[in-house]
Amino acid sequence: MRQKQKAIEMGLSFTVYAVLLLYPVTMFVYKGIRSEYFGVLVLAALTGLVIRSIRPSLANVPVTHKWVLISFVLISFIAWLSFAYFGFQEIARPRLVKFTWFILAVPLYYLFRHIRPRVEMIWMGLVVGSLVAGGRALLEEFQLVEEISWEGLGGRANGAMHPIRFGDLSLLLGFMSLAGALYLQQIKLHIRILGLVAFSTGVIASILSLSRGGWLAVPLLLFVVLIPWWRHRGKLARLLVPGLMIALLVSIFLVPSMDVNKRLDQARNDLVRYFEKGDSRSSLGARLDMFETAYHIFLKSPVFGVGIGSYHSHAQEYFEKKGGKLSREVVLWKNPHNELLLQAATRGIPGILSFLVLFVSMGFAFTKALGSTDASVLFHAVAGLSLVIGYAVFGMSIALFEHRDFLLFFVIYGMLFLAGVNPGARQSI
Repeated sequence: MRQKQKAIEMGLSFTVYAVLLLYPVTMFVYKGIRSEYFGVLVLAALTGLVIRSIRPSLANVPVTHKWVLISFVLISFIAWLSFAYFGFQEIARPRLVKFTWFILAVPLYYLFRHIRPRVEMIWMGLVVGSLVAGGRALLEEFQLVEEISWEGLGGRANGAMHPIRFGDLSLLLGFMSLAGALYLQQIKLHIRILGLVAFSTGVIASILSLSRGGWLAVPLLLFVVLIPWWRHRGKLARLLVPGLMIALLVSIFLVPSMDVNKRLDQARNDLVRYFEKGDSRSSLGARLDMFETAYHIFLKSPVFGVGIGSYHSHAQEYFEKKGGKLSREVVLWKNPHNELLLQAATRGIPGILSFLVLFVSMGFAFTKALGSTDASVLFHAVAGLSLVIGYAVFGMSIALFEHRDFLLFFVIYGMLFLAGVNPGARQSI
């Protein structure tokens, strides 16, 4: 019996470690293999629960974690409630599958609590993933690999996904790599230096993707990653290290071949054209028109929204009502490129509240753990808060949970980092 139990435990551990090493490394170079990782983890978690190797209990789950788990269930419940309220429309089914994944976050949380993956392995997967993203972006920049074609988005590094998703996720991996390099003192110095290199390659990959929306998160991510380190250092280090980090970021952003200034100038011009000339025939102008459209859809049905999957038809209706004054992008896309507005338009006030509860509860849980003197707990807290802050910013310019790449990463690593901030026998800083 003991041998059988031991074999089961080894199988669960092997599954978790294999996914945490392979998923961040392969997601930027192989297209269409990401859902399988999620499925393997869920299957492992459910297997452990069925055979009672994993014994879920709320008794030893911190209150802050309970709120996070409730928020994951709530956002899925609201989606299903909307589906039922509007008559089980066929157009909503594909999106419902994605929102069901939020419920499956609960068994994943217990799986990660049970296995307690070594923080060094978690961090190494993120580091190698960031290095791969940067390498892939540079190979595309020098035309040494064939880019995946995205209509109208030529010349932007994209790995094996849309340039925006590629840029945002590689940026997150870069900052998570930096967090490990700063706080995981049990890792040898030369390996931690590799984490600093991974931080640079993650930022470079994001810049080469030309995903401007993600760059807005950089100051906040830098603050989140450095503030716990800054608290315990002398005055010279407090000034020197953040200064060096800022100098590194500025120098990377100012490299002429990165086209950062060109993209920023384009953004300023887009805003001038929109607000002074009423011209929305630009990337930012189109987004602002989509925001306006989503807002008016919400005002039309603020209590329950218009239903999952119904945004596009109502956007077309509003476009026609405006008599062609809006950008054509409004009717070309099935979402308004903003997660909160999409929740508001399709699920109304319950959708807004479920979205806010999700991010506030996660942010609070990770922020509370930032005061830990335990190296592993602190890394999980900083990485988890980076995930929340990054997604909150990214969600202002893209519908996060409409896209599998964003959704899977959020659920898997959100639960992984949450499980990792539980008090336990960890090596201290």
